[in-house]
Amino acid sequence: MAKTEGVDRLTKREVINQLNTWITGAQSSYNDGWTQKHYMDILREIQTLLNEGLPMKEVKFEDTPDDEMCF
Repeated sequence: MAKTEGVDRLTKREVINQLNTWITGAQSSYNDGWTQKHYMDILREIQTLLNEGLPMKEVKFEDTPDDEMCF
């Protein structure tokens, strides 16, 4: 855990590792349905928080004829 001004903070890698743990728990056939639901509920709560806090803006691209495309 990283420290910032005396406060413990998770690193990006730690957050990703924890998310992967929850994803694995939600998808693992070794877990019973209640355990899978527990992990899925956590992930849905995070997904909702991200969707509300970071709404995606629609990106519009201009129409460009194929003969003008640069690759």
